Amino acid sequence: MAITIKEITMIGLALLFILPGGPVFANDLPVSSNVDIVPAAIDLTEATVTHVAVTATVTDTDGCADITGATAKLFRTDLTSDCVAPNPNNCLAPVAMTLVACSDTIATYAGDIEVQYYADPGTWSLHVIPSDVSGSGTAGDDDTAVINTLTALNATSLIAYGELALGGVTPDTTAYDTIVTNTGNQTTIGVQVKSGNETAMVCTTGTIPVGNEKYDAVSTAPYASKTALTVSPVTVAGVSVPKGASGNTATIGWGLQMPAHGVGGSCSGTVVFTAI
Repeated sequence: MAITIKEITMIGLALLFILPGGPVFANDLPVSSNVDIVPAAIDLTEATVTHVAVTATVTDTDGCADITGATAKLFRTDLTSDCVAPNPNNCLAPVAMTLVACSDTIATYAGDIEVQYYADPGTWSLHVIPSDVSGSGTAGDDDTAVINTLTALNATSLIAYGELALGGVTPDTTAYDTIVTNTGNQTTIGVQVKSGNETAMVCTTGTIPVGNEKYDAVSTAPYASKTALTVSPVTVAGVSVPKGASGNTATIGWGLQMPAHGVGGSCSGTVVFTAI
Protein backbone atom coordinates (compact mmCIF):
# COMPACT_ATOMS: atom_id res chain seq x y z
CA MET A 1 0.00 0.00 0.00
CA ALA A 2 1.43 3.27 -1.07
CA ILE A 3 1.42 6.13 1.43
CA THR A 4 1.45 9.66 0.12
CA ILE A 5 2.88 12.33 2.43
CA LYS A 6 1.88 15.91 1.86
CA GLU A 7 3.79 18.80 3.33
CA ILE A 8 1.63 21.56 4.65
CA THR A 9 3.21 24.96 4.94
CA MET A 10 1.82 27.09 7.79
CA ILE A 11 1.96 30.80 7.16
CA GLY A 12 1.90 32.84 10.35
CA LEU A 13 -0.02 36.10 10.37
CA ALA A 14 1.28 39.04 12.37
CA LEU A 15 -1.59 41.01 13.88
CA LEU A 16 -1.10 44.75 14.41
CA PHE A 17 -3.29 46.37 17.04
CA ILE A 18 -3.62 50.12 16.66
CA LEU A 19 -4.94 51.87 19.71
CA PRO A 20 -7.59 54.57 19.25
CA GLY A 21 -5.99 57.96 18.74
CA GLY A 22 -2.88 56.61 17.09
CA PRO A 23 0.52 55.75 18.54
CA VAL A 24 1.41 57.09 21.98
CA PHE A 25 4.63 59.01 22.40
CA ALA A 26 6.25 60.31 25.59
CA ASN A 27 6.06 64.10 26.07
CA ASP A 28 8.62 66.24 27.87
CA LEU A 29 7.19 69.15 29.81
CA PRO A 30 8.69 72.62 29.27
CA VAL A 31 11.02 74.36 31.72
CA SER A 32 11.43 78.10 32.27
CA SER A 33 14.81 79.79 32.77
CA ASN A 34 16.48 83.21 32.48
CA VAL A 35 13.59 84.76 34.39
CA ASP A 36 14.10 88.52 34.57
CA ILE A 37 12.42 91.59 36.08
CA VAL A 38 13.16 95.01 34.60
CA PRO A 39 14.15 97.13 36.44
CA ALA A 40 15.77 95.36 39.40
CA ALA A 41 14.88 98.33 41.62
CA ILE A 42 11.29 99.45 41.10
CA ASP A 43 10.19 103.01 41.81
CA LEU A 44 6.42 103.15 42.08
CA THR A 45 4.32 105.95 40.60
CA GLU A 46 2.31 108.07 43.01
CA ALA A 47 -1.44 107.33 43.03
CA THR A 48 -1.38 105.06 39.96
CA VAL A 49 0.08 101.83 38.59
CA THR A 50 3.66 101.19 37.53
CA HIS A 51 4.35 98.87 34.59
CA VAL A 52 7.05 96.28 35.25
CA ALA A 53 8.53 94.35 32.32
CA VAL A 54 9.22 90.64 32.76
CA THR A 55 10.88 88.13 30.42
CA ALA A 56 11.71 84.41 30.44
CA THR A 57 13.08 81.63 28.28
CA VAL A 58 11.06 78.42 27.92
CA THR A 59 12.71 75.21 26.72
CA ASP A 60 10.79 72.17 25.46
CA THR A 61 12.72 69.21 24.03
CA ASP A 62 9.69 68.33 21.90
CA GLY A 63 10.11 71.65 20.09
CA CYS A 64 9.04 75.16 20.91
CA ALA A 65 5.89 74.73 18.81
CA ASP A 66 4.71 72.33 21.50
CA ILE A 67 4.68 75.13 24.09
CA THR A 68 1.25 76.62 24.74
CA GLY A 69 2.18 79.55 26.99
CA ALA A 70 3.76 80.88 30.15
CA THR A 71 2.36 82.77 33.13
CA ALA A 72 4.24 85.23 35.34
CA LYS A 73 3.49 85.73 39.02
CA LEU A 74 4.97 88.58 41.06
CA PHE A 75 4.80 88.33 44.84
CA ARG A 76 6.53 89.51 47.99
CA THR A 77 9.36 87.04 48.43
CA ASP A 78 8.62 86.06 52.01
CA LEU A 79 5.16 84.78 50.96
CA THR A 80 6.47 82.29 48.33
CA SER A 81 4.68 81.60 45.05
CA ASP A 82 2.03 79.57 46.88
CA CYS A 83 0.17 82.75 47.85
CA VAL A 84 -3.26 81.89 46.52
CA ALA A 85 -5.62 84.84 46.88
CA PRO A 86 -4.49 87.77 44.68
CA ASN A 87 -3.70 90.82 46.78
CA PRO A 88 -2.35 94.04 45.23
CA ASN A 89 -0.37 94.68 48.41
CA ASN A 90 1.81 91.58 48.21
CA CYS A 91 0.66 88.82 45.81
CA LEU A 92 -0.33 89.78 42.27
CA ALA A 93 -2.59 87.65 40.09
CA PRO A 94 -0.76 85.56 37.44
CA VAL A 95 -0.31 87.32 34.11
CA ALA A 96 -0.26 85.56 30.73
CA MET A 97 3.00 86.25 28.91
CA THR A 98 3.34 86.86 25.18
CA LEU A 99 5.41 84.73 22.81
CA VAL A 100 8.25 86.81 21.35
CA ALA A 101 10.31 84.23 19.45
CA CYS A 102 10.33 80.47 18.80
CA SER A 103 13.34 78.58 17.45
CA ASP A 104 14.02 74.85 17.67
CA THR A 105 13.42 73.91 21.33
CA ILE A 106 13.58 77.40 22.81
CA ALA A 107 10.92 80.09 23.07
CA THR A 108 11.20 83.60 24.49
CA TYR A 109 8.31 85.14 26.40
CA ALA A 110 7.67 88.67 27.66
CA GLY A 111 5.02 90.23 29.86
CA ASP A 112 3.83 93.40 31.52
CA ILE A 113 2.77 93.46 35.17
CA GLU A 114 0.88 96.38 36.71
CA VAL A 115 1.98 97.16 40.25
CA GLN A 116 -0.20 99.42 42.37
CA TYR A 117 1.31 102.46 44.08
CA TYR A 118 0.59 100.97 47.50
CA ALA A 119 2.30 97.58 46.90
CA ASP A 120 4.46 96.63 49.89
CA PRO A 121 8.06 97.85 49.78
CA GLY A 122 10.78 95.21 49.99
CA THR A 123 12.02 92.24 47.97
CA TRP A 124 9.64 90.68 45.45
CA SER A 125 10.03 87.52 43.33
CA LEU A 126 8.98 86.61 39.80
CA HIS A 127 7.82 83.02 39.24
CA VAL A 128 7.27 81.83 35.64
CA ILE A 129 5.33 78.62 34.95
CA PRO A 130 5.42 77.34 31.34
CA SER A 131 2.93 74.91 29.82
CA ASP A 132 2.51 72.71 26.76
CA VAL A 133 -0.17 70.43 25.35
CA SER A 134 0.25 68.05 28.28
CA GLY A 135 -0.07 70.62 31.06
CA SER A 136 2.03 72.77 33.36
CA GLY A 137 5.78 72.51 33.17
CA THR A 138 8.54 73.32 35.61
CA ALA A 139 9.41 76.79 36.86
CA GLY A 140 13.10 77.62 36.91
CA ASP A 141 14.79 79.85 39.47
CA ASP A 142 12.83 82.98 40.39
CA ASP A 143 14.25 86.42 39.77
CA THR A 144 13.96 89.11 42.44
CA ALA A 145 13.62 92.88 42.50
CA VAL A 146 13.24 95.48 45.21
CA ILE A 147 10.18 97.71 45.35
CA ASN A 148 11.38 100.95 46.87
CA THR A 149 9.45 102.90 49.48
CA LEU A 150 7.38 105.74 48.07
CA THR A 151 6.50 108.41 50.63
CA ALA A 152 3.86 110.64 49.09
CA LEU A 153 0.56 112.38 49.70
CA ASN A 154 -2.12 114.42 48.02
CA ALA A 155 -4.14 117.15 49.71
CA THR A 156 -7.35 118.77 48.54
CA SER A 157 -6.40 121.96 46.79
CA LEU A 158 -8.64 124.63 48.32
CA ILE A 159 -9.38 125.99 51.77
CA ALA A 160 -12.20 128.47 51.23
CA TYR A 161 -12.80 130.69 54.26
CA GLY A 162 -15.39 132.89 52.58
CA GLU A 163 -16.15 136.40 53.81
CA LEU A 164 -14.81 137.36 57.21
CA ALA A 165 -15.07 140.71 59.00
CA LEU A 166 -12.05 142.50 60.43
CA GLY A 167 -11.11 140.85 63.70
CA GLY A 168 -13.48 137.99 62.94
CA VAL A 169 -12.73 134.31 63.54
CA THR A 170 -13.99 131.37 61.51
CA PRO A 171 -16.49 129.07 63.28
CA ASP A 172 -15.30 125.69 64.58
CA THR A 173 -16.79 123.48 61.84
CA THR A 174 -15.70 120.97 59.21
CA ALA A 175 -16.19 123.55 56.47
CA TYR A 176 -12.45 124.29 56.26
CA ASP A 177 -11.17 120.72 56.18
CA THR A 178 -8.43 119.44 53.93
CA ILE A 179 -8.41 115.75 53.04
CA VAL A 180 -4.95 114.19 52.95
CA THR A 181 -4.48 110.95 51.00
CA ASN A 182 -1.53 108.54 51.28
CA THR A 183 -0.56 108.13 47.61
CA GLY A 184 2.50 105.98 48.23
CA ASN A 185 3.38 102.62 49.78
CA GLN A 186 4.78 103.68 53.14
CA THR A 187 2.70 101.77 55.70
CA THR A 188 1.59 104.98 57.39
CA ILE A 189 2.64 108.56 56.85
CA GLY A 190 2.63 111.60 59.04
CA VAL A 191 1.97 115.07 57.64
CA GLN A 192 3.94 118.28 58.02
CA VAL A 193 2.54 121.69 57.10
CA LYS A 194 4.02 125.15 56.64
CA SER A 195 3.16 128.43 54.99
CA GLY A 196 4.32 128.81 51.43
CA ASN A 197 5.23 132.44 52.13
CA GLU A 198 6.36 134.70 54.95
CA THR A 199 2.73 135.66 55.47
CA ALA A 200 -0.32 133.42 55.54
CA MET A 201 -2.11 135.48 52.91
CA VAL A 202 -1.64 138.50 50.71
CA CYS A 203 -4.76 140.63 50.35
CA THR A 204 -5.83 143.36 47.97
CA THR A 205 -4.88 145.64 50.85
CA GLY A 206 -2.39 144.42 53.44
CA THR A 207 -1.43 140.90 54.55
CA ILE A 208 -2.56 138.33 57.10
CA PRO A 209 0.19 137.10 59.48
CA VAL A 210 1.16 133.44 59.30
CA GLY A 211 0.12 132.74 62.88
CA ASN A 212 -3.47 133.85 62.20
CA GLU A 213 -4.07 130.63 60.26
CA LYS A 214 -4.34 127.55 62.46
CA TYR A 215 -4.89 123.80 62.11
CA ASP A 216 -5.78 120.69 64.10
CA ALA A 217 -6.44 116.99 63.54
CA VAL A 218 -9.89 117.61 65.02
CA SER A 219 -11.84 119.86 62.68
CA THR A 220 -14.15 121.22 65.33
CA ALA A 221 -11.43 122.00 67.88
CA PRO A 222 -11.80 125.61 69.07
CA TYR A 223 -9.76 128.10 67.08
CA ALA A 224 -7.86 129.14 70.21
CA SER A 225 -6.62 125.59 70.79
CA LYS A 226 -5.54 124.95 67.21
CA THR A 227 -1.84 125.13 66.25
CA ALA A 228 -0.63 128.28 64.52
CA LEU A 229 0.84 127.87 61.05
CA THR A 230 4.56 128.69 60.71
CA VAL A 231 7.03 129.27 57.88
CA SER A 232 8.93 126.14 58.93
CA PRO A 233 7.44 122.63 58.54
CA VAL A 234 5.75 121.24 61.66
CA THR A 235 4.27 117.75 62.06
CA VAL A 236 0.51 117.78 62.57
CA ALA A 237 -0.19 116.00 65.85
CA GLY A 238 -2.65 113.13 65.71
CA VAL A 239 -2.51 112.59 61.95
CA SER A 240 -1.42 109.18 60.68
CA VAL A 241 -2.51 108.09 57.20
CA PRO A 242 -2.36 104.37 56.23
CA LYS A 243 -1.56 103.12 52.74
CA GLY A 244 -3.98 101.27 50.51
CA ALA A 245 -6.67 101.73 47.90
CA SER A 246 -9.25 102.73 50.51
CA GLY A 247 -9.21 104.02 54.06
CA ASN A 248 -6.04 105.91 53.17
CA THR A 249 -7.16 109.41 54.10
CA ALA A 250 -7.08 111.74 57.08
CA THR A 251 -8.58 115.15 57.79
CA ILE A 252 -6.90 118.35 58.94
CA GLY A 253 -9.22 121.15 60.05
CA TRP A 254 -8.32 124.82 59.58
CA GLY A 255 -9.30 128.16 61.03
CA LEU A 256 -8.47 131.83 60.43
CA GLN A 257 -8.67 135.10 62.31
CA MET A 258 -8.70 138.35 60.39
CA PRO A 259 -6.49 141.19 61.66
CA ALA A 260 -8.40 143.96 63.38
CA HIS A 261 -7.31 146.50 60.78
CA GLY A 262 -5.09 147.08 57.76
CA VAL A 263 -6.45 144.46 55.36
CA GLY A 264 -9.19 144.43 52.77
CA GLY A 265 -10.41 142.92 49.55
CA SER A 266 -9.69 139.33 48.55
CA CYS A 267 -6.88 137.36 50.20
CA SER A 268 -4.98 134.25 49.10
CA GLY A 269 -2.04 132.20 50.27
CA THR A 270 -0.41 128.77 50.08
CA VAL A 271 -0.02 125.93 52.57
CA VAL A 272 2.65 123.30 51.83
CA PHE A 273 1.91 119.68 52.84
CA THR A 274 4.74 117.16 53.14
CA ALA A 275 4.52 113.41 53.80
CA ILE A 276 6.92 112.02 56.39
